[in-house]
Amino acid sequence: MTVIHQVDTGDAPELRLLVAVIRRALKDVVKGRPSHAAGAIVYFEGENFESDCLWLGLDAGKLREAIRQRATERSREQADPQCGSSSD
Repeated sequence: MTVIHQVDTGDAPELRLLVAVIRRALKDVVKGRPSHAAGAIVYFEGENFESDCLWLGLDAGKLREAIRQRATERSREQADPQCGSSSD
């Protein structure tokens, strides 16, 4: 998600920490173990994520929608490992 990479945190370590938390949770949703992905989804659906986005000036609703889409894609890939791979 390029929007996370575009956040200007300046010299504020607390904002850099919030960005790092969101990036880690996103990575867990996309590439992490299922248990880590489940924990990340709980974070993304909770009030802490909403608050973190508010501090960073991000639209939590739009991010959640994109994250849900990624999580759905991952679920499909796990259910059907052939999904998304080409058979030449």
